[in-house]
Parts: sequence; C-alpha cells; structure tokens
Amino acid sequence: RSFAQAHIDTGSARPLFYTMGAIFAGSYTLELVHHRAHERAHAQHLVRHRGELEQGIVDAQEAVVAHAAAVRAEEETAARHAHALAASRQRLMDLELEGPKVEQAVGRAQRALEAFVKKQEASSGH
Repeated sequence: RSFAQAHIDTGSARPLFYTMGAIFAGSYTLELVHHRAHERAHAQHLVRHRGELEQGIVDAQEAVVAHAAAVRAEEETAARHAHALAASRQRLMDLELEGPKVEQAVGRAQRALEAFVKKQEASSGH
C-alpha cells in the first residue's frame, strides 16, 4: 500500500490541506527570496550611489584647492601690478620734479650757446 492509502483515510481533507500548506510554504519561500533579491539590489545601489557621492566630494575638494591656488596666483599678480604701478608713479613724480631743473638746464645751455655764437661772431669779425 502507498503512504496515502496507509495513513490517509478515504474522503479525508488531509491531502487538500497538505497541498495547500505546500503551496503556501512554496509561495512564502518565493516571496522571501524575491524580497531578499530586492534588498540586495537596493544595497548594491546604495554602494554605487555612495561611491558616486564620495567621488563628488573628492572632486569638490579638488575644485576648492584649485580655486584657492587660482586666487593666490591672482593675488600675487595683483601685488606685482600694484608694486609696478607704485614704481611707475614714483618715476612720474621724479620726472615732474626734474622738469623745472631740465628746463633751467636747457635755458642755461641756450644762453651759453648764444654767448658762444656771439663770441665766435665777434672774434671772426675782427
């Protein structure tokens, strides 16, 4: 005799009950496996997303460092230009102060030339 014939009475609801229990257990197992697969996929997504965020942080930090370096370079350039401008202004002031002295020297040179020319004319006229 088979197991069913030996242990299950004819007309009994046990076969249906066992079948329904097996279907429930199988479907519940499939649901758990499906749920775990979703959890695993979500965890992998979080790992990838975390990596992207960490790379974004690294990129932002590098951009901050590069920006700071660019600011320092621009400040150094501005300082050099300010120094050159100050030196240029000083040269201009010096030239402005020398202007009257140069004009006096030119006047003296012209008078000396005129005196020399008159002297030459006077000596050649004799």
